[in-house]
Amino acid sequence: MSQPGCGYSLRGASCTVGVGGIENAAVNVNAASGCGWTAVSNDAWVTIISGQSGAGSGRVRYSGASNQESPSSRSGTLTIAGRTFTVNQLAGPAAPSPGPGGSGGK
Repeated sequence: MSQPGCGYSLRGASCTVGVGGIENAAVNVNAASGCGWTAVSNDAWVTIISGQSGAGSGRVRYSGASNQESPSSRSGTLTIAGRTFTVNQLAGPAAPSPGPGGSGGK
């Protein structure tokens, strides 16, 4: 949520985190005094720890779960004061390739 007539900005639009996840990362929100805002996570693996709402400038703290079990990278988003902040996460280790004769053998 953001308040009509108020200007909001986030310090940065995205970040990239390692495969092991991240704890206690932060996004700074810039707003005029008295301008209310809220923050929500749009993906289950990104959790807001504090700063779910505020008025004026503030900080939203979040964590991101590990991606160790997935060979694919992923992206999650937070919506803060009507703005989108993207959390990109690296892929886990690739699945091992079949050894010689492991598949397609005679």
